[in-house]
Amino acid sequence: MKKKTLVFLCVLSGLLLAADSIRLKAPENGSVAQNMTERQRHYVGLSEEESRKILESKEARTYFRSQQNASFPAGVLLEWAFTGPREAIQYHLYLSSNKNFKGTKPILVPDSTFRAFNLELGKKYYWKVEVRYKDGKSLFSEVFNFTVDETAPRVIYAPNVKNIRDLGGRKGIAGRIIKQGLIYRSAGLNFNSKDGKVPGQPQFNDEGKDLLLNTLKIRSDLDLRSERETAKMPNSPLGKDVNFIHIPSTAYAGVFRDSGRQNYAQLFRVFTNPDNYPIDFHCIAGADRTGSLAFMLEALLGVEREELRRDYTFTSFSSIRGDKLYEPLEKGLQALGTPEEPLQYKAERYFLQCGISAMEILQFQERMLGPGLPVSPVLEEGKQQVLFMKNFQAKPVTFTPKPVYTYSTKMPLCGKSVSYSWPIWRQNYVALSGEKDGEVRLILAHSQDPAFMTLIPKSGLDPKASFVLLDAKRKVAYMTPKGAQSWTAEQLAKIRFSLQTIAPAWLRILPGTSIPDGYTSADFPKTQDGAPNYIKTAVTKNAPVINGKLDDEIWKAAEPLHPVRVDNGAVHKDCTFRVAINDAYDTLYIAARMRTNDIQVKIKERDGKVYEDDALEIFLSSNSHRTYYQFVVNADNVVFDSKKNAVDWNTDQFSSATARVSDGWTLEVAIPLKQFNFTNALELNLCTDCPSTKVRANLGAPVDNYHERSSYRPLLYK
Repeated sequence: MKKKTLVFLCVLSGLLLAADSIRLKAPENGSVAQNMTERQRHYVGLSEEESRKILESKEARTYFRSQQNASFPAGVLLEWAFTGPREAIQYHLYLSSNKNFKGTKPILVPDSTFRAFNLELGKKYYWKVEVRYKDGKSLFSEVFNFTVDETAPRVIYAPNVKNIRDLGGRKGIAGRIIKQGLIYRSAGLNFNSKDGKVPGQPQFNDEGKDLLLNTLKIRSDLDLRSERETAKMPNSPLGKDVNFIHIPSTAYAGVFRDSGRQNYAQLFRVFTNPDNYPIDFHCIAGADRTGSLAFMLEALLGVEREELRRDYTFTSFSSIRGDKLYEPLEKGLQALGTPEEPLQYKAERYFLQCGISAMEILQFQERMLGPGLPVSPVLEEGKQQVLFMKNFQAKPVTFTPKPVYTYSTKMPLCGKSVSYSWPIWRQNYVALSGEKDGEVRLILAHSQDPAFMTLIPKSGLDPKASFVLLDAKRKVAYMTPKGAQSWTAEQLAKIRFSLQTIAPAWLRILPGTSIPDGYTSADFPKTQDGAPNYIKTAVTKNAPVINGKLDDEIWKAAEPLHPVRVDNGAVHKDCTFRVAINDAYDTLYIAARMRTNDIQVKIKERDGKVYEDDALEIFLSSNSHRTYYQFVVNADNVVFDSKKNAVDWNTDQFSSATARVSDGWTLEVAIPLKQFNFTNALELNLCTDCPSTKVRANLGAPVDNYHERSSYRPLLYK
């Protein structure tokens, strides 16, 4: 009887167990699952025009920061339902990109939902759920699959660390998808030091550290912050096992200066070492220095312009970053090529100018996109450049390049004699030089504006010695101005080479008079002369009264200046400026006449957002100085001042006054100059803000980013 009872109970137990079930609910089998939040997906789906409107609106912060941790992804929510008369004790979830779940470790889940983060874009995943009973028995669900939406960016989750994204997932060169899981960008992994002596505490918690180390498998922490921000900490916040690389970095227009190129050469070589991957690079917000480096790397990988812009502004979900800051990056690259060329070619040209070899660039591209990439014309030329200079050692040579200034003058300023020279030289323009068997080879380049140079013969060289001057790239032998094929050292020292940012010149200088085979003769190209586009500055013995009335004699004598509209390059005749300096050359005066039927002024406090009102913006610096000063005065004479974007800088050596007139408003300004300690001639840009008409214009050039130094113009009064 007992035996029959036992059998009955076993059968009943089996029936009850068989009645239990696990039903997978979401994502539906075979569906596409979203990683980003709804707001993030909405933003990346906007056109450029639509996203610009949002970024420029007053509601921008609400749009991007509508929830806590808005830079975190939504992740993929997995849901299931368990039914049956017996209560489960545990759920175990199996999630894998392998449909056989080989090597997959189960995840213990407390209830019937699980949010999966950090899955790869475009990848198919398989999942199932196991229910384990108190008696050790278990029940498995069927297997479902879903594919993660392939829309970039791949937003990463690690608790407390904001703004983490994978550089992979976007289309690059030849339509290939950039590999995921190799390069990440993020906000700082620890807080900035408060005193420059003690490093800040980690931003991540234990879960975040585990995700960074074991899910993302970060091997190298590339920190772009300054030494004060890091307090010279020797190790990564993630621990000593992570390779900590500290390279204080520049951003935006600074990337394209000589110092910026040196900085980016150092940064790029972090990415040429395969042992460094996966790499996370960051500053503190993951926005400015981080955004600039991400832009350059993604451009080098062939990411299209709109995707580059979208990735930059996506940072706004953590810290608002709009197009005004992005534009110097794109403008800097656009200057390195023709409008028809892709940004990839211009980024390649940039890194070649940094001293990175064509092979290093190609190896990086293939690491991120796969082998067998088509080699661009820029890199092909870079490879040929190496062959051209093979066996020609870099050393002092018979002819040394020297800058040529087509316009140079000296002027008084604050009791000193200062100089102005044009064009401005921003870096060493000799890319490579070498000499072998009497032949000199030079690769000459200029990183920013077109410039001029000449060749100075070595001391002791016979000035009448004969040389042949060859353009090795074009296979041209240059003739002298008198039509001869051989040049003397004296003649070479008098010519001017025009250096462009796009195409370095490859020169061969051979002793003798014979032109090698394969070269054709051509006249030497002429170079341009003339003064720069300068601001004529009136000199006055009698200082104007700063009352906003513009009735002083100096304003009748000063030349009227009109800005150029940013949107279409047309002269904006509704704004008239005049500039003067006193005869002690230590105080600058500016007068402005703004014609508008609808003056809008809202800001009343010093250093508020005065530039959002009807206002004049003044940008002042000195030739070749990196520091610049910004002053903004609205129609109610409220002032904003800053030093190189540092809003906490203020001066009491600034006088201004405004007045309302029948068809607009007027402004007078006096700026004492000794406070700046300038050592070269003054450079200035005057810019308008008019919210009613939305017309933006400036004196220098039709550039929307008024901070752009290339749009400043020199003040010449002698």
